[in-house]
Amino acid sequence: MPAKTPASNYLSLTTRSRWPIEMKLVHSLAVQKINLILISLTLTFSAAQACPEVSIPVNPRDSALEAHAWKRAFKDFRAKRYMAAYKKFTRTAQALQVKAERLFQPQTKKTPSNAKIQRWLQRHVYNKKPGVLIRSDRFTFPVLVWWAWADSACRVGQLKVAERNLREVRRIQPLPALLYHEAVLGLRLGRLDAARKMLLQAPPDSFVTPFVQGMIAKHEGRLEKARERLKLAKGGAALDDQEKVVDQALRGLGE
Repeated sequence: MPAKTPASNYLSLTTRSRWPIEMKLVHSLAVQKINLILISLTLTFSAAQACPEVSIPVNPRDSALEAHAWKRAFKDFRAKRYMAAYKKFTRTAQALQVKAERLFQPQTKKTPSNAKIQRWLQRHVYNKKPGVLIRSDRFTFPVLVWWAWADSACRVGQLKVAERNLREVRRIQPLPALLYHEAVLGLRLGRLDAARKMLLQAPPDSFVTPFVQGMIAKHEGRLEKARERLKLAKGGAALDDQEKVVDQALRGLGE
């Protein structure tokens, strides 16, 4: 009977209900079978609609859109079926985590076969359109998955999920455009100081900058400033959803 591997050398999970799986020290058997490598991710972005005051970066050639695990979720997301997309992103993430746990952190004495491990890795990690990445010794998802999942979560009122997912985007690739989404989410969570801080760090934007400034002023009772900023934001709106959210805010000021 083979000697037991020390528990500290096993792949560890943050919690059973959360992705990503931490891979601080993978046990020797998994190392022999997996021969892990780090996958770098470089994306070129163009704008697409987001939640709903912001534009998130999307490259239409991003391989995540065609990844086997995520195709159905992205189909709903791009069709603006946000509740359906949110449910599919969530269920897919949970299914991937459960399977990874069973392969790399089995709860039974029976060790998963090399063939099963390799099939999972080839299907989800080591191919031209991976749905799972390995970054900084940990499993995670592509940037676009986390961001679209965050956007869907925000739109259906799951703000804490959106916040967590945006943290994962920042962990993988801290893009300047992320600050806009974080600022708007700060507003939605009632964290005005956090929204203000994110906005100060972000490059000026013709819509997001005056919109967030106007909403902060509205919350603080500086109504004239709020009207001035929100009208400026309306002039900079590039999306129908942006115009609608500004009109709604101005109606709240009696406009």
